[in-house]
Amino acid sequence: MRTSVRPSCTHQSFRLRYCRRSSHKIHAQHLRARDALLSKRRVKGQEGPCSGLQYNLLVRSASPGFHQQRLAAEVRTKPKDATRNMSVQIREAQTDAELKSIGWLRARSFYAYPPERAFAGQIHQTMIAEEEYKALKIEQLRRRQLAGEDQTKDRSICLVARAAAGCDLPEDEGLLGTLDLYAVRSVQGEVLIGNSDNAAYLANVCVADTARRQGIGGALIQAARQVAKTWGVDALYVHIMAVNEGAKTFYQLHGFVTEQEESSNQAHYRGHCLDGIEGRGRTMLLRDTLL
Repeated sequence: MRTSVRPSCTHQSFRLRYCRRSSHKIHAQHLRARDALLSKRRVKGQEGPCSGLQYNLLVRSASPGFHQQRLAAEVRTKPKDATRNMSVQIREAQTDAELKSIGWLRARSFYAYPPERAFAGQIHQTMIAEEEYKALKIEQLRRRQLAGEDQTKDRSICLVARAAAGCDLPEDEGLLGTLDLYAVRSVQGEVLIGNSDNAAYLANVCVADTARRQGIGGALIQAARQVAKTWGVDALYVHIMAVNEGAKTFYQLHGFVTEQEESSNQAHYRGHCLDGIEGRGRTMLLRDTLL
C-alpha cells in the first residue's frame, strides 16, 4: 500500500498561506513604520530613501516586544547640555517607579555593550534591571520594618538625584544619578575591609550619560557624607576597580585616598578576571578624608 505524498508545490503553497495568515500583523507594523518614517522625512525636507539602519530601528520601535521598546528608547538622543544649570533634588528613593528607573540606570551604566551587540545587551540589561529592582525593593521593605526600632548598625539608604519640579524633562529622564550607602562592617562580595569598625560604604554610584560632568556625582557624594555624619560613623569608604582610572580620578578630586589595594594574585584566586585576563579585576578601597 503506497502512502500518498503531498507534492512539493502543494506543500509550499500551504506554508505560504499559513505564513500569510500568521504574519499579517507583523507586515502591517512594517508598513506603518515605513509610512511614519517617510512622513517624518518629508516634514524635515528629506525626500531621499532612508537607510536600512533607520528603517530597522523604527520597525523595532513599532514591535510590541519589551526589549525592542527599550532599544528604541536608547536610540533617542538628547543634547549634552539638556540638564545644565537646572536645579537638582537629592533625596531617598521612594516609589516603585523610581526603584525601577534606578535598576535600569545601573544596568546601563555597569553593563554597557558595543553597538553591534545592542540587542543582546538589551536582553542582559533587562535581566540586570529586574534583579536590581527586586534587591532595592527588598532592602526598602527591610528598612521600613526596622524604622521603629533603635537601629545602630546595618543601616542603608538609596539616594537619588532628580531634576527638581518644573524642569522640562520627561518623567523617565528625570533620574540623573543614584548611589547606595551602607553602614556595615564589610560589604558583601568584597574582600577589602576598612580599618574602622564603625564605617559606612558607598556602592552603585552612577550618573546618567546626559547628566555627567555637571556636578551630579559630587552632589551625591556630599549628600551621602551628610547622611553618614547623622549615623555617627567614623569613616566612609568606596570600592573601585583598579583599572578604572576615571573613577579613581573622580574620587580623588572629591577627597578620597587609597587605603588598600588588592593584589593580582588575590584577584586571580577569587576568579576575578577582566577582558579574559585572570587577576585583572582586582579592586581598591578608597577612604574619604572630608568626612
